[in-house]
Amino acid sequence: MDWEWSDAWLMMSVEMGSSKGIDLRDLIAIGDRINQSIFSSEELTRGLRKLVSIDFLKIKNEQFSKTRKFTSQYKKIEPHPKAMLKATDQVLELLKKYPLDESKMISVDASPVTEDKVKEAYQKYMSRF
Repeated sequence: MDWEWSDAWLMMSVEMGSSKGIDLRDLIAIGDRINQSIFSSEELTRGLRKLVSIDFLKIKNEQFSKTRKFTSQYKKIEPHPKAMLKATDQVLELLKKYPLDESKMISVDASPVTEDKVKEAYQKYMSRF
């Protein structure tokens, strides 16, 4: 299994959220703002497992937040402050430095991202328009 652009997009969405964490609706909203697209359930589940397994992302009480490890590494890449897609590309290059261990990924609890929860969060997001 390799890193995909959607993994970096997911990490950038969390990065752009509140430092205290964001819920699934906000994760979808920020992802849409970055890429003008909505994450699929598979992209979310797969990406969360990967990012948690390398200690870049944590999930607690259905809130998604970046870790100190990610923050430290993110500062080193000097992301472009106004070009989110370019910054996402930079995050993908950062992720590629971390090998994935499928045994660690399997143990990650991705229950906050069931298909039903994603649909519900998407509906909440769309109701704002």
